[in-house]
Amino acid sequence: RIQTLLVNHLAVYASYSPTYKPISWFASARALKSACKHGISPVTNLAVVQMAAHLRVEGHYKEASEYAEVSLLLTERLPQTLGSDHGQVRMFACGSVFSAVRSFNNCLNELLDCRADFLRAGLAKESIGLAIGYTITYLCVGLSLAAAKSDMEEHTVDAVHYGCPYTVKQKMMILHQTILNLMNDVEKPTLLSGEVMDQDDELEKVEGLGAQRIRLDMNTYRLMLCCVFCDWETAAYLIVYLEENMDDTDGFLMRSHFRRCYLGLAAFALSREANFSKQRKKYRAVGKEMLKSFTKEMKHRSVNAYPIVAMLEAEQLPSKQRYNKAIKACARLGLVHHEAYMCERAAEMFLAERDTEWCKHYISEAIMLYGEWGATGKVKQLHKDY
Repeated sequence: RIQTLLVNHLAVYASYSPTYKPISWFASARALKSACKHGISPVTNLAVVQMAAHLRVEGHYKEASEYAEVSLLLTERLPQTLGSDHGQVRMFACGSVFSAVRSFNNCLNELLDCRADFLRAGLAKESIGLAIGYTITYLCVGLSLAAAKSDMEEHTVDAVHYGCPYTVKQKMMILHQTILNLMNDVEKPTLLSGEVMDQDDELEKVEGLGAQRIRLDMNTYRLMLCCVFCDWETAAYLIVYLEENMDDTDGFLMRSHFRRCYLGLAAFALSREANFSKQRKKYRAVGKEMLKSFTKEMKHRSVNAYPIVAMLEAEQLPSKQRYNKAIKACARLGLVHHEAYMCERAAEMFLAERDTEWCKHYISEAIMLYGEWGATGKVKQLHKDY
């Protein structure tokens, strides 16, 4: 019983707290040892999937995937009752393990199944947390912003109805406002202030660890907006804060993937915008660190890492060949938002070289692709600038 309580307690915190990770590993190992000796218990499946998550972080992708599959098989053998951890096990398997070896597109349905498991178990508040994870994954793969906006409106109503903590509601507001800034013609699109929230007001409402997590989320999505809207002055400020969160040990891989992707893109862009060699060197170091991180994942056969590696290589050493390679890599996975960004960056390169014909070609592609994504605000900016 003590092991059951310990594994369940630590599982919640191990996904984002470095302090809890080794303790969680130890608790999972003890629970598995107990299962081998006395037979499986209702917590064995959670211990197995926790071990799978630890193995993925350590770079053992194949073994991690096998452990995650076993955890799901064990889960199917247990009765699904009120309060059961079917949804939590599936969430860890998908968000921490399968997302490293499968495309994020293929993880979306799995995440929907996780939410259904939470609701069947009567864990309504947990289902909202899963909805946030689903939206992050949705933004990673660049699907329709209009659909994401509609989903966020429904999830926000559910969060109020289920009595979720205010920090959960804030996370939803951050995602919602980010989507609105992309879709609408906003005067300052890199500020999360509008019809849903005001970033300064929201930061004043929380303190402690909650405030740190909310600030991290805000700055992550603001950095994404900085890349899309080419606000490099704000990006330089945000990178200073986000440098402390460059690691890839986040329990929810999509969240880490999203943050590291835009850290790398912003860093390489700033390395060309900076006026002083010391600044350029600093930004290039951040960009190279992110490139190294995704290259490591690619060597472990992560299909989601390859397009990001191609993008970062194009930004590190811009050329028509590298940009075309990145555009094709993004197109193969349907990453229309990244494809649009690479087209825009290629157009900027040709504009700097005074090659107007190629500039027109790439900027036309960028406008079309941003429109397909639903980023109407960005489309209007490009029409104005070009």
